[in-house]
This record gives sequence, structure tokens and C-alpha cells, in this order.
Amino acid sequence: MDIFDTRGIAESESVNDDISAEEMLIREINEFSPDVAIMMLNCTHRDDIIKDVEFMKKVSKDYAKINDLRLPIVVVVNKCDDMAPSRIKSPDDYPRNKVEKINEVVQYYKGIIIKNGLKIDNIIPVSSLIDWQTPDGLEVTVEEIENLPQYDIDNLAIAFDGRYRIEDLYNILEAAIQDFEAQMGLRMAARLHDVVQRFARHLVKIFAGIAGVIATTPIPVSDIYILIILQTLLVALIAALSGKDLSLETAKEFISNVCGVAGVGYGLRIAAQQLVKFANVAFPGAGSAVSAGIAALGTSGIGNAAIAFYIDGKDLEEAKKKFKEMKEKKEKGDNGVNSQGTV
Repeated sequence: MDIFDTRGIAESESVNDDISAEEMLIREINEFSPDVAIMMLNCTHRDDIIKDVEFMKKVSKDYAKINDLRLPIVVVVNKCDDMAPSRIKSPDDYPRNKVEKINEVVQYYKGIIIKNGLKIDNIIPVSSLIDWQTPDGLEVTVEEIENLPQYDIDNLAIAFDGRYRIEDLYNILEAAIQDFEAQMGLRMAARLHDVVQRFARHLVKIFAGIAGVIATTPIPVSDIYILIILQTLLVALIAALSGKDLSLETAKEFISNVCGVAGVGYGLRIAAQQLVKFANVAFPGAGSAVSAGIAALGTSGIGNAAIAFYIDGKDLEEAKKKFKEMKEKKEKGDNGVNSQGTV
């Protein structure tokens, strides 16, 4: 994906007296030959955009003449997180009055654009707010990232995700682009995270199934080490999908941190999974069935916590929460006990 940033029209300067800054900018755009143009506006400042609209009309006219093709134009109203109340940055928590104010600004810009005769494909409000942190917990600005050690850059995590309607913007851009190859290129770039996430979830299902099979062995303790290795390998593979080179030792530390303080919580679950096997003495096969359910449940919870941490960029507390949610959800109706309460 190549991006040509034209800067603001007012910021452009002419290199000589033979060509104006505006003409030079139009020439540069045509040389770049974009598949789609994004007209970026500010949500918190209702700027006089008539000059920008007129410029985009010239760009569109020249582009159509040179390429015999209409230039798709998407208007993006950015920095929605700064709209009052600006202290509320999480899109899930945007109050109704904030959303209404954002939509008012969008309608204001849309009215000017239509009135002045600029043909656009769509207009959307967004926020691209992301706060980043290094592996040791230091929060950094986007401008500071390039000054970090390479290890920190390779292992940056999202400290706070305030993105608003970015997925919708992907869809709008994809629909606006007319060149099929460019459209597919954007689709691949934009959906890469989804592909990785789906594959990771598929891995979790496979490993949970294997864990369940391993845990059916009727002999207590015999499967503990195999299960731990299996779950450690699952975490390492999920980390690898996110682009991180994770050792098995570090993966084991992740499991200990997520499943309980110093691994105590996880240890108790392992103990429970092993103890139910003694039920095989009185009811052959019953203890193994429950053991399989616990093993599959634990593996699935660990896998989903790893996805939250390594792929979704959540912090360790969020990963623990994911493990707990998964455990509670499964225990309500998918823990080896049927609706009558019998095993």
C-alpha cells in the first residue's frame, strides 16, 4: 500500500514562478495516480472547506482527463475522540450527545461539499487514536517510537485503543476503489488481522480437542506434563502468528500469569482434572470424561487469553479477564455436565 500525503493545500509552496503551488500539487497527484483520494477534515473545527472542495474538483477533473477514469473520493472526518466530552476516549463509552455532535459536523461538511458540486463516494467520521507502550510498560507517543531500541519497536503493544469506525472506513475504501487488483490489495492488507485471528481461533479448537483426548487416559497424573507442553506450544504458536518470537519458557510464564498468581489457580485446576480420574474406580470412564472436559476447557481458555494478549494487543489484565470469561461461559453449560446435572 502506497500513500501520497499532499499536506494541506495552504501548506504547499511553489518551486518557481512558472507553476503555482496548486498546479504543482495536482501534477504530483496525477503522477502518483492514486486508486482513491481521501479528503481529511477535522471533527472539532468547522473549517471553511470551500477552497479544499474547489481544489478537489480540479484534481478529479484532471484525473478523469488523464486516466479516462473517475477518481473515487472518500471524505474522512478525523479526531472524533476530541469532540466534547473529550475526556471520554473509548468508542464503546461515547455518550449519545457526543455521537450526535459528531454526526452534526459530518452533516455540516456534507452539505458544503454537495452544495459546491464535488462528487464524493462517501463521508465517514473516525478516530485513529492509539496509545502505545513498550514491553516494560513505558507509554510512548507516535513521534517517539522511531527513537526506541529495535527490540521495543518490534514488541510494541497497544496500551489504549480508541479507534472509532476504522473497520467501516476499510469497507468504504474497498467499495470506492474501481481497480480490481488495487481493491484486492486493500482487502488483503486490511483483513490480515482477521485472517490471523481466525487461524489462531482454529488452532485453539484443535489444541483443545487434542487436550480432551489426552486427558481421557484413566491413569491420574500421567497426562499432566503432556498437557502443559501442549498448552505451552499453543501459546508460542499464537505469539508467532502475531509476529513475536516467543520461547517455550516465556510461554509457560504467560500461562502462569494468566491462570493465577504464581500459577496457583492453574495448578488447582490441573489438580481437579487429575482427581476426578479416581471416579473411574467407582464409575468406569466417568472420571475420564470429566477430566477431558476440564482439560479442553483450560486449553481453550489459555488459547483465547493468548489471542487477546498477543494478537489483539490487550494487556495482561485483559488477557486474564478473557480467560476468566471463557471459563465461566464454559462452566455454565459445556463442562461435561448435562442439563440434568449428571455426568
